[in-house]
Amino acid sequence: MKKENEKFPWLFLLIMSSVTFLGILSELVPSGILPQMSEGLKVSYAAIGLLVSVYAIASAVGTIPLITWTIEMNRKKLLMILMLTFGVSNLIIAVSSSYYLTALCRLAGGVAAGVL
Repeated sequence: MKKENEKFPWLFLLIMSSVTFLGILSELVPSGILPQMSEGLKVSYAAIGLLVSVYAIASAVGTIPLITWTIEMNRKKLLMILMLTFGVSNLIIAVSSSYYLTALCRLAGGVAAGVL
């Protein structure tokens, strides 16, 4: 039963929905900037399209094992680690000129976003 003086955690809800939105946005961004990424990384459009797949597959395949391994972990600490991993991987992608580094960071970001 809810107490009368208990407030709904709007800030927490806003933060969590924003994290989910950013995870999905991050997955699909390469589709929208395909020519720019292809030129910047000096690879074909198909290779850039593969970056979308790497992220999606990492989210799908990596999520269940990682959740299983971290079930006993403090949720707040895990959330901070995942958000840091997600943020750092996207920051590296933004400044990277290496396709393979970008793919590796997409993989890490995909797993982090999947668990988030």
